[in-house]
Amino acid sequence: MEKRTGCCLKNMGQISIIEAFIFLFLISGCTLSVATKYPEKQSKKKKTATIKQVTSKPSRQQGVWHTVKKGENLYRISLYYEVPQQDIKKANNMASDSLFVGQKLFIPNTNKKVPIFALTPDFTPSQPAVKVVEQPAPETKIVREPEYAWPVEGKIICTYGELGNKGIDILISPSSSVKAAKDGKVVFVGTTTKYGETIIIEHENEMFSVYGHDLIARVKQGQFVKKGSIIGEMKNSSQARRYLHFEIRYKNNPVNPLNLLEKK
Repeated sequence: MEKRTGCCLKNMGQISIIEAFIFLFLISGCTLSVATKYPEKQSKKKKTATIKQVTSKPSRQQGVWHTVKKGENLYRISLYYEVPQQDIKKANNMASDSLFVGQKLFIPNTNKKVPIFALTPDFTPSQPAVKVVEQPAPETKIVREPEYAWPVEGKIICTYGELGNKGIDILISPSSSVKAAKDGKVVFVGTTTKYGETIIIEHENEMFSVYGHDLIARVKQGQFVKKGSIIGEMKNSSQARRYLHFEIRYKNNPVNPLNLLEKK
C-alpha cells in the first residue's frame, strides 16, 4: 500500500527536485515594497514666504484604495491585486488578518482597477463592462495517475484557473480534518506568502500535492504518510467561512486536481 518517493540526491553536486520545487514555490507571488514619498509644496507671497507640507493620497501608480465588501477577506483581496498579504498589512498597520465591512485598505504597488463586485470565491461581476482578465493556469499533460483521494469533503468555491488559481478552494467547517491525497513523503511544512501555513507532500513520478490556507499542520517534514491519513486540521475561530487551498503539481507545474481526484 505504501509507496515511497523516488526523488533524492544522486550525488553531492546536484540539487534535488524537492529543493528546487520548494524554492520556486516559496518565491512565487513575492513582490518588493516601494516606499511612498510625500512631496513638499512651497507657496510664495510678495512679502511673506511660508512653506507648507502637503500630504496627498498615493497615486494610482503607487497603489489603490479598496473598500472592504461583505464576504471579502485578506487572502482574496491579495489574490486579486497580486500583492502579498504581508505588504497590505504593513501598508495599513494591521496586526491581524481581520477585516470589517466598509474598511478602507491601501493596496500598494498595483495599478489594477478597484472592482465594483465583492472579491469572494464565488463572485460574479454585476456589470459586463467590468472584466477581470486573468491568464488561466497552464494545463500540464501527464501520464494518467492512480486517483487521488479528496483531502476534505466540502463545496468547491473557487475552481482551477479562476482568478489565476493554481488549484481548487474547498469550503469546510472549522476544525475539520485534512487528509493526505495519496501515499508520500512530507517535504515541506511551514508558512508561505500566498497560502499561509502550508504542507507539501511528494508522491511517486515527481508528483506533489499542496495543502494551505486556514490550516494547522499535524505532520513534520520528512514524515511518510498514507493515503487518507490525517495531516492537519482547519483553524477554529469565530470566522464562519473556512476553506482549504489544494493543488496537485507535476514537478513545479500545476495540473487540474479535478482530473486526478476520485470521482464522487
